[in-house]
Amino acid sequence: MEPLDVAEIISALDSGYWRVQHFNLIDSTQRALVSELAAGSASEGEVYLTEFQSAGRGRAGRTFESEAGQGVLLSAALSPVSQPENRWGWIPLIVGVAACSAIVKTTGVNASLKWPNDVMIDDKKVGGIIAEKVNHNVVIGIGINCLQDQSNLPAENSTSLTIHSTEKVSRELLVINFLTDLARAIMEWQVKPFPIENKYRQLSSTLEREVRLTLPDGSEVFGRAAAISGSGSLVLADGQEFVAADVTHLRAK
Repeated sequence: MEPLDVAEIISALDSGYWRVQHFNLIDSTQRALVSELAAGSASEGEVYLTEFQSAGRGRAGRTFESEAGQGVLLSAALSPVSQPENRWGWIPLIVGVAACSAIVKTTGVNASLKWPNDVMIDDKKVGGIIAEKVNHNVVIGIGINCLQDQSNLPAENSTSLTIHSTEKVSRELLVINFLTDLARAIMEWQVKPFPIENKYRQLSSTLEREVRLTLPDGSEVFGRAAAISGSGSLVLADGQEFVAADVTHLRAK
């Protein structure tokens, strides 16, 4: 395993905003940063970056797995105070926009976004996003598969940047591009939200598709994904609106 060159990352970032802490091993960057933020020991701009998580967290309490040194695994604290909290459902979606931007800048590979939290390449998952509110802050977590080949992908129907890129993937450059684009995207969203929200819609692989939604109680709903609401919820063509669900695409876009 070749560890991240953290000095390269820190030197390339805006030190007035991002403060990066690197761990070779941690149970979960998300759990740790949420805990530190709740205790007042961390603040906006804190980033926890790790090579390996022993208990990585995905959305809805699931685990997120990645071999050591094979991906980008980080959590970051944001404070989007100029947008009302009833619109904070957009935050993980905006994180997805920043992830797609960083991926294409780093590798030349185009990614898309599956509502609510998956980063996709050719209908396979290359990354996942989580967001948790902590007082007046939001901790976002993201994992992106970078260096895995077909033999060590973390899950069925997943992929990695290396599989799609013609050049060696730099995890350092991906982190730099992601955090730079994330800071810019969140700032733009707070001042003038609609352009970046429309960018999300352009990157969405879910809108205009027939979908099956599996709700937290296990029930299923079928319909056409028609819109994203002002709060970041998915709206079906029949007007039903959903804050959280697992989405299965049923036909090509």
